[in-house]
Amino acid sequence: MRITKNEKEVLNAIESTDLNDGSQTCLYGPLYHDNYDMNTLRGSISSLVKKGIIVVDEEDNSFGDDFEYTEIVVNSDYVEKDEEGYLTIINLEVA
Repeated sequence: MRITKNEKEVLNAIESTDLNDGSQTCLYGPLYHDNYDMNTLRGSISSLVKKGIIVVDEEDNSFGDDFEYTEIVVNSDYVEKDEEGYLTIINLEVA
């Protein structure tokens, strides 16, 4: 499936989270709002959801005003373990 550069950046952020330590069975993680332009982030997340690549946890994910984030889970059709046991994104091409 084809994705944009901004969508790839969102997926790379999830793939490189500290939670991807080789022990989990699904690829997930937070995107902290203060690290992104929120208009771009919302657009990329919306597009990835529509394409069926990710699911967004709709709970209120914040630690006060300082640490608001969106929890993202990547569809297992787009994830596999690499040779070191870490989860990696597959089957996507940047347009």
